[in-house]
Amino acid sequence: MGLIICKTAWEIFRDASHHLTDGFDEEEILIYKDTIINTNGVRGVKDIKARYYGKNQVVDVVILVHSELSLKEAHNIAVHVEPLVR
Repeated sequence: MGLIICKTAWEIFRDASHHLTDGFDEEEILIYKDTIINTNGVRGVKDIKARYYGKNQVVDVVILVHSELSLKEAHNIAVHVEPLVR
């Protein structure tokens, strides 16, 4: 009986500490990354971070685009990526 209580306590502690330290599922991050990389105009993903804000997911992404694009063209690619991540 004591082992069951300890096992349950450990699972609760592990899940709570994961959420309290802004933990996020690595598989979901990979899905976001694959979706972004397969977007027209995106050359790569430099950095991606995700966390929960209440029940909402917040994803912060730094994408790489061709260096010769104008600022407006690069911004348009970012604008196109945003709804894909939502």
